[in-house]
Amino acid sequence: MQPQEIEIGDTLGILEIPEIDLKTPIVEGASEAQIRYAVGHLPSSSSIYELEKNNQNFAIAGHRSSAYGKFFNRLDELELESEFKIYVQNKVLTYKVIEKKIVEPTDVDVIYPVKGKTLTTLITCHPPLSDKQRLIVFGELFAEERLDGSELFN
Repeated sequence: MQPQEIEIGDTLGILEIPEIDLKTPIVEGASEAQIRYAVGHLPSSSSIYELEKNNQNFAIAGHRSSAYGKFFNRLDELELESEFKIYVQNKVLTYKVIEKKIVEPTDVDVIYPVKGKTLTTLITCHPPLSDKQRLIVFGELFAEERLDGSELFN
């Protein structure tokens, strides 16, 4: 099956992080227009169509501010082995946190693929209400499950 063309602003799936009570759409693009009301996929990272493939890094950015949605306000509460899920097409992909770190905004290598790993990287500002640094949470894929669709509405 040929992947459909993805446009900036398209909804790609749903990110769920039960530990911090977050369930939000993932949209294509990570500019202010996209991440004002959702979390956004960085188009320069791996594609939504490559999520289960090895050597991929699907990067998602979200606000941690009081101005807009507080999607990643509690992202710092995740610990090693914390889980998050991405609902996409007819499946749910479950990730475990394998690393957290603080980086400079210019450290873009955090979205590069890592040989032998299938990653989703969550990115937000640090400290809260500041753009001085970035909090990075790396999750590694460890489970994939097919869905009938009803799970998205629970």
